[in-house]
Amino acid sequence: TFFEPMIYQIQSSRRRLGQMHNRYIRMVYAHEMLHLIDDDKNIKQEDEKYLMQRRGDFGSVENLEKVRKQSLGGEDEGKIWMQPYPIVSRLSKLLNLASAGLYMCNYNIVAPTSGLYSELLGFDPANAGIIIGMTPMAVILSSVLYSWWSSYSYKRAIMFASCCCMVGNIVYALALPCNSLLMVLIGRMLTGFGSARVINRRYIADYYSLEDRTSGMSDFVSASALGMALGPAIAASLSIVAPAGISGTNSFWTIETAPGYVMFVLWSIYLACNVWFFEEPDRIDRSETTTAASSRTRPTGGG
Repeated sequence: TFFEPMIYQIQSSRRRLGQMHNRYIRMVYAHEMLHLIDDDKNIKQEDEKYLMQRRGDFGSVENLEKVRKQSLGGEDEGKIWMQPYPIVSRLSKLLNLASAGLYMCNYNIVAPTSGLYSELLGFDPANAGIIIGMTPMAVILSSVLYSWWSSYSYKRAIMFASCCCMVGNIVYALALPCNSLLMVLIGRMLTGFGSARVINRRYIADYYSLEDRTSGMSDFVSASALGMALGPAIAASLSIVAPAGISGTNSFWTIETAPGYVMFVLWSIYLACNVWFFEEPDRIDRSETTTAASSRTRPTGGG
């Protein structure tokens, strides 16, 4: 087959159409595609004239075929472009967003009481900065781990992150009966290892279509912001049902330890939902397909 300029224009319009989000722009490009094939007779005449000119320039049909493949990006380029995204359930998308929101809630829920917690353990209230700061320090390491792990499995990585948060919160809550500031720091560090935000973002980037990706990222930001707001609100509401801690009593249930128990329960519920309802999406290796197609169309040396 020869290089067909009108077909190339149609394919270019289809690419642009696939990248557009606005319905009006979609309609304009659809009208353009219909206009391109409106007059078959004139198109055939223009194609024949163009082919005769290009045949004279390149000298042979084979050379013209190489130009056509390079212009279109190869024979498989259309297949690669039209390759569908794996279908993921709405519940899986919701659980992915819930992970981000729940973590941000866990991150901020200790802010109002961490200074009091440090004081109950016999340390300066200024250590609240260290208690809160242990979580983002652990995120630096966990981000590298989850970036690698999510290349193989999303569900298992999120489950591991949820388990880290569960263990971290129960250790944080039991630090007062054990009278140990070290347990508080370890608990908050384990909570940082439970940050699956890297996984959440990658899940959206890999398994949302081009049309849904922007709204997916907006939902991710909204879920995170909601979690940030709910964290301190839950901590403040716990003052109604939890008494203030008294130094030396080593109580299990106080306003300082209550956030740890509450988040442990919430993460347990989330983990159960993740195990039963989160669906591991089918993985499509686009990079290998693209590489294979480009290798076929790569120009070879010759006289």
